[in-house]
Amino acid sequence: MPIATIRNAALSGLAALALTTAAEARDLRFAHGFPPGSIGDQSHHVFADKAKELSNGDLNVQIFPRSLLSFTEMLGGLRDGIADIGFLLFPYSPAEFPNSNMVADMTMMWNLSDTDNRAALAWTGALSEYVMLNCPECLDELKAQNAVYTGSQASQYVMLCANKKVVTAEDLKGLNLRAPGSHWARWAQAVGARTVSVPANETFEGLTQGLVDCTLSPAVDLVDLSLMDAVKYIVVEVPGGGFGGTAQSTVNSEVWKDLSKAEREIIMRASAAMSGSQSWRYRMLHNEYLDRAKAKGIEVVEISPDLLTMTQDFTRADIQGIGASYEAKFGIKNAGQKAETMQKIFDRWMGLVANVESAEQLEALMWDEVLSKVDLDSYGL
Repeated sequence: MPIATIRNAALSGLAALALTTAAEARDLRFAHGFPPGSIGDQSHHVFADKAKELSNGDLNVQIFPRSLLSFTEMLGGLRDGIADIGFLLFPYSPAEFPNSNMVADMTMMWNLSDTDNRAALAWTGALSEYVMLNCPECLDELKAQNAVYTGSQASQYVMLCANKKVVTAEDLKGLNLRAPGSHWARWAQAVGARTVSVPANETFEGLTQGLVDCTLSPAVDLVDLSLMDAVKYIVVEVPGGGFGGTAQSTVNSEVWKDLSKAEREIIMRASAAMSGSQSWRYRMLHNEYLDRAKAKGIEVVEISPDLLTMTQDFTRADIQGIGASYEAKFGIKNAGQKAETMQKIFDRWMGLVANVESAEQLEALMWDEVLSKVDLDSYGL
C-alpha cells in the first residue's frame, strides 16, 4: 500500500476517533527503534505518562518500540504520517540535516573537558538550546521534512570489541569499526581503521559474524542489545565522546498544527521529562554495566598514553576544521561561527549540570533553560 494511502487512512482514523470521544481527547502514535523494555523504550513511556498526567488523560500517547518504524525508516515514516511522533537520528540522514549534523559531529570534544561523566547531560541541553533557539536553519531542515523538533538526549559511548584487544594505535590498523557518526569515521580513518555501516539493532550479528571487529556504542547496549554475549574487550577512553545527534520526540508537522497551544506545551514538558530520564539513566547505568561486564570476564582495557594523546590531538584539530568541512561539503554559511556558538553553549551547560543529581533536576533545567522559552504561538507553524 502506498505511504500516502497509509497516511490518509491513519489521519482518517484519528478524525473518526475524535468524533466519538471527548472534544480534547486524542491518541498519538510514538514510534522508536529501541528494543522493548530497553532504557530507550522506558524513556518513551516517561514521555507518555507525563503527557497523560498533564492532560488529565486527554493525550494518550501509544508507544511502538521497533515495530511501526525502525530507526532507518523513521524520517520517511514520520514525514508521511505513519507515526505522529518519532525518535529521529540526525546522522542517519546527513543530506537532509547538514546543520544539525555539523554540531552533532562535535561530541568528541567531551574528551577535553569532562572529568565526571557529565558531558552527555550537558549535551542534552546544549543541542536542544542550539537547535531551538540559535539555529533557524536547523528548524528549516526539519520543516522541509514535515517535522517539528522538541528536544534531544545524549549518551556517552565506548568501544566494544569482539576479538581484538586494542591498546595502541597500531592495534587499530585494518580493523572494521562500526562508527555511527562522521566524527568517529574521521578518527577511524586517521588511525588506519575501516568503518562499516551497521544499524544499531544489527550490531550483535555484526560482531558475532565477524563483519565488525569493534562497535562504538553506549555501555547500556551491553544489556539492551545483548552485546555482553559478543564482546571480549571494552575501551573507555578512545575515541570518546558520545551520540549527540538525536531528535527524540519529533512531531509530524500536521499533527503539531492540529494541537492546541496547551497541548503543544504538554508535548514540550513531556519531552523535557524524557530528556531528563534517558540521559540521566544512561549516565547512571554506564558504570554499572561496565562493572557487570568485568564480573563476566570481559576486560576493560587500559590504552597506551600515546593513543590517548593522538586521539585528543585529533579531536582538537577536527573541531577547528569542522566548519570549513561542512561549508565545503554542504554549503553551510558561517559554519565556523556556528560551531563556535555550539561550543559556547556546551561550555555553559557543563556549568549548569555540574550539580545535577537526578533526572528530575535535569528535566527542570531543560524546561527552564530551553523549552519554556519557545513561542508556542509560532514555533513549528
